Amino acid sequence: MDKKEFDIFFKPYSKNVDNANRYGFWKLSDALIAQIIKDNISIKIDEDTVILDAGGGTGRKTASRS
Repeated sequence: MDKKEFDIFFKPYSKNVDNANRYGFWKLSDALIAQIIKDNISIKIDEDTVILDAGGGTGRKTASRS
């Protein structure tokens, strides 16, 4: 994939992802995932916690924690 193909696909896609928080489905999904993390990770997560997000996705889950 060259730069032109990359830009044609990813620029509109990234704007769509950036607006994902506006949609009810994603708000529900984020709330469920946050609760699963809280229920299954026994350490305290706060502003000083470092989380490696190596999922290959958008990083929305960890970005919302910062």
